[in-house]
Amino acid sequence: MAKSASDLFRSISAKLKDSISSDLVVVSTSLYARSLITTQLHEEMLEGLDSNSNKAAKLVTVLQENLHAHTNPETYLQKVCSALKEKGQKQIVDIVNELEHTLSISVVQAIKSSSISIDEPEDTLSAADGTQGIQN
Repeated sequence: MAKSASDLFRSISAKLKDSISSDLVVVSTSLYARSLITTQLHEEMLEGLDSNSNKAAKLVTVLQENLHAHTNPETYLQKVCSALKEKGQKQIVDIVNELEHTLSISVVQAIKSSSISIDEPEDTLSAADGTQGIQN
């Protein structure tokens, strides 16, 4: 069974938190510029008194919550990945590439599992073409 976008993001969240804590301002600015986080959260990342590690944990948690609540989580996740890759350091890009690869595999699996061939019974087919009940 294919994993959801939220599950996939959760699987890399600890690595992501660790990697963005050293580049928090740049990452936060990139996410904010794309309207992926709120002004309030962005300001907390810039001005908050907490450690960068704690702020990074909060940022990842909010992204996870947004992803879970989003009407199209795969699209939201792709936008987050794009923002992280655009401004991120190599470690961030590597994590995002891993996530995108896993996401693409998951999407393909979901498509394959939903492409089940359904055969119609003969009675349904003959009824559809109007031949049921007609005797020669």
